[in-house]
Amino acid sequence: MTIVGEVTYWRRYYVDPQTGERRFLLDERLGIAERQRLSPGLREQAVTLAMEMSYRRAAKVLSQWVPAIMNAGRCRRAGGRSGSCVSKPMG
Repeated sequence: MTIVGEVTYWRRYYVDPQTGERRFLLDERLGIAERQRLSPGLREQAVTLAMEMSYRRAAKVLSQWVPAIMNAGRCRRAGGRSGSCVSKPMG
C-alpha cells in the first residue's frame, strides 16, 4: 500500500544454484523488506501521526488520505518496523 493506494506488482523468485539462496531481486532493488505491506512513504506518515495521536486516530486520518484500508494495527506495526524504536508519550 502506498500514499496513492494499493499497488500490485509481479516479480521473479531467484534461486542461486550453488548456494540454494532464494531472493526477490526486485524487492532488494526497491528496498522492500520481507512481508512489507506499506511503502516507505506511507510508513513514515503512519509513524509521524502515531507519535502525535493514538494508533486508532492515526489510522482514521490515514484512511481519509489513502484510498485503501488502514487500521490501528497497521499503524502500530509500521512504528515497529520503522527502523528505530519510537517512544510514544503516555496519555
